Amino acid sequence: YSTYQVFKKSSPTKNFHHYNVEILENLGQSFLRFSEKKIALSCYESAMNEAESAELQLHLKSHVAQINKSMSNTNIAVKYYQEVIDTCFIEGLWSIESKTKLRLGEIFKQQGRFSDALILFEDVISVYKKKYGNYHSETARSLGYLGSYYIYIQHWEDAEKIIRASMNIRVQILGEYNTKTCISYVNYAEILNELSDFKSCKFYLEKALLIRINKFGRDHQDVAYTLFGLGNMYLKMGDLSLAKKHHNEALEIRERKLGSEHIFTQKSRLTMLSIHAHLGEFQDFLTIKMAYLSHEAGNQKEIDKIEKMQRDNFK
Repeated sequence: YSTYQVFKKSSPTKNFHHYNVEILENLGQSFLRFSEKKIALSCYESAMNEAESAELQLHLKSHVAQINKSMSNTNIAVKYYQEVIDTCFIEGLWSIESKTKLRLGEIFKQQGRFSDALILFEDVISVYKKKYGNYHSETARSLGYLGSYYIYIQHWEDAEKIIRASMNIRVQILGEYNTKTCISYVNYAEILNELSDFKSCKFYLEKALLIRINKFGRDHQDVAYTLFGLGNMYLKMGDLSLAKKHHNEALEIRERKLGSEHIFTQKSRLTMLSIHAHLGEFQDFLTIKMAYLSHEAGNQKEIDKIEKMQRDNFK
């Protein structure tokens, strides 16, 4: 950051201008590693506005869209993604176009626009296989997106085949302890959990958890995602105590790193509601339910009802 301030005060030559953009992007990457998304977004937006080449602007704009998506600014993200894709198609920038299509497809998947998402994922896989071949890290990444799509719509047989293929490529090319390989571990474990293969599921999730903690520290959203998976496994096994432990930690991390209104935070709250209900923990149930309802529209009457129950000491 100090280096950036020096360049910013220097004469605005082309080289200094280029370095400004590079430093801003590196700053944004660093802040993202610590889940400081608002600061990272500011860095990327500044870099995007200062970038001189169209290719660099589109590259940075795609990142700005991605950060907006992670901050629940979905409409902005979709708008930026589509603008990047359209411009890249005209300019012939297939690499940026493909990466952006994967990200936009992920949003479409979460919005229930399944046919739109599938078209984007399969289009990118086709491009990557043509450009890189079947055995490449980018091909593995695109297969991972398609596998996650099939997990989302609960087509477990298709999901298992595609995620296993993606995982095997990543293990061979990136190594078994790479954080990107972890993505395949977690996705594959989710499938194994659905198939009730708890031993293998636990193996992959605990391996992913150790790698992510060593890389990011425990207070990170990727760690929370892995803890969420472990909690789901213990829920299906019927071990409510361990399920509560892992889901509660995942919720705490998500509240700090993603914010109270994020869809993943709300998803964690819904899971904790189920656990508290099964354990008969009435006061904890109402506390979590209040937090959940406060971030969903049209629930003021139910919130008032819970507040009255709390004032009456749960009578």
